[in-house]
Amino acid sequence: DLPRKLEVLGLVLRQDAPAGVPAIVIDPKDPSVEELAKSEHKRWYDSKFKIGWRHGDPRDDVKKLHPSMLPWEEISEPEREKDRMMVREIPDIVAAAGMTLVYRDDKSR
Repeated sequence: DLPRKLEVLGLVLRQDAPAGVPAIVIDPKDPSVEELAKSEHKRWYDSKFKIGWRHGDPRDDVKKLHPSMLPWEEISEPEREKDRMMVREIPDIVAAAGMTLVYRDDKSR
């Protein structure tokens, strides 16, 4: 799902970024972060649902029950924050893979 997230954020993945390109920092106040966090939860939910998980509290891996198997509007704020964090950490994830990000309209490409 990374290419779609990068598209929403106006970023592109580079394996050969020009020297001196500053590290990208995703602004936590950018409305795209919330949009992508919601879609990240839906992606997670759909992938779990396809393999038989459903809502249940407490979590039970054997019975495939998870307290966050709910629509975005019904999950707790700490659970929502986990999804936001996944969006904000995209630059770190990309860097760990030995690549970098640049803005799509960066003229140095």
